[in-house]
Amino acid sequence: MGPSTPRPSLHHVALLGLCATLVGPGCIRRQQSSDDPVLPLLAATDAAWAVRDRIGLDVAEEPLEEAYGLAPGRPDVLWRLVRHQHAAGWTEPTDRARLFAWAEARSLGLDCLTADPEVATTRQRRGWQEAIPLVDGSAEEACLAWTSLVWARWLALIDTGAAAIDLPVARAFSARASDLSDPELAFLGTWSTALLDATAPTWADGDATSALASLEVLIEQHPDELILQVDRVRWTGSVLTPRYRSELLSALKEASPRTPEARAAVESLLEAGANTADPVDTEGAGAER
Repeated sequence: MGPSTPRPSLHHVALLGLCATLVGPGCIRRQQSSDDPVLPLLAATDAAWAVRDRIGLDVAEEPLEEAYGLAPGRPDVLWRLVRHQHAAGWTEPTDRARLFAWAEARSLGLDCLTADPEVATTRQRRGWQEAIPLVDGSAEEACLAWTSLVWARWLALIDTGAAAIDLPVARAFSARASDLSDPELAFLGTWSTALLDATAPTWADGDATSALASLEVLIEQHPDELILQVDRVRWTGSVLTPRYRSELLSALKEASPRTPEARAAVESLLEAGANTADPVDTEGAGAER
């Protein structure tokens, strides 16, 4: 007799049905024909992610949590966890809570990359700058790109003294991500580079004017990505004219966010009412590994 098969939760059954509705009958056929129990959970995860504004981030995460329980070291599971944690971080009530959420996301991303023995050995012996070029594979590249973004967000919130050791590595992550062949992943790398430029001190090549220019290009290319617009107001506020900044805030007040994270990001900015880029209490929030 083989091991008993765990009964799926009602949410899981519903999400599998959602997968078939959104992706098509091939979704279920792939699940039935696959010997890999993780693949149907990832299909359900992607289907749920597409409608997370309707079902909520917590429900959308359920099949992903099941996948992580089965395969905690798999890159195709871990990059989705980093993506989810990036979104979940926005829904936290304070910058300090967001800091911890994005530190956790970064840790998951680094675990994803060091699942490759060659990357892990090179990182241990010669550092991340030497290990990053060895990252290979679509799931691993997705880990790299999403990790670059959550790392940049973590650095944006932490004080520069504590973050100084991380900046060169974070920039290396962003630079490699920006050069990836997948345009969606390269977009994340360019976004993270702009965040680092906006928030790094001038002695570490920070340049808010350059960051503003980069963010405005990205916003033109991705007009529905409201978090880009939130980043523009919050992190380049020092180089915005008062009138332009007021116009941007007014536009965000009238915006219609399409995801929970975008809604939370806009609300947090409007509640703050200003470009409050002050560092937060970061004790225990993680440093470069």
